[in-house]
Amino acid sequence: MPNRFINHLPLTEAGAGLELTEEEKAVCQVVYQVSEENPRIYQFHSLWDARKQYSDEYVILPFQSVYKGLSEKYAKGTVFANVEGSSGDHSRDGRTWRQVMKAALEGKYIWNTCCAELNTVYRSDNHRIEAGFACTNGGKELPKYPDFENGIWMQGAHVLMRSTASGTVRKGDDVCLLPLCENHNIYAGITGHYGTGYYMKLNRPMKAVILSGYLNERFFSKEDECS
Repeated sequence: MPNRFINHLPLTEAGAGLELTEEEKAVCQVVYQVSEENPRIYQFHSLWDARKQYSDEYVILPFQSVYKGLSEKYAKGTVFANVEGSSGDHSRDGRTWRQVMKAALEGKYIWNTCCAELNTVYRSDNHRIEAGFACTNGGKELPKYPDFENGIWMQGAHVLMRSTASGTVRKGDDVCLLPLCENHNIYAGITGHYGTGYYMKLNRPMKAVILSGYLNERFFSKEDECS
């Protein structure tokens, strides 16, 4: 069974205005799967992996159909914390969220260096700076990966804006993405669990990338699919 691509769903307003190259459009595809609970509903499955074949229970649609745009502009010093359990909302190859960050922020806001205060995280329990914390590579991508998309130390991180404690996000809710170095994103020195027990502050004014339909919540029904 060939992969089913749906290219005629209406784009969100923000998605329609998102300036993606043809190459980026080809890469930024989203895979939905028939719900086990309700066969009339599709649920988010993953970002598209061109190396895989998907059966007829899956459909593939443009990223612009789910992209919700950029958030309000947050001032330097705004607090934020990591989303717990967001690994299931990442692409399999680890690159796609970086490509999304670049496409959404390039020409508007810095997207290829860490947006958190340099070498600083704050403990959620007492709001003190965590001693000994350091950014990965000074908060920048390693020089051998100047294009950012193919790097490994800068990440598109799921975050809770204006929060001083990491937490979960309900399925289907909106979630924000910010560019963070690896250490800011997955530091485990406080609780022993990645990304928890601390919060951060912006080192510059920023808008976050908003993604709609976190994890596996309904996005569109089979009635929205044209035969």
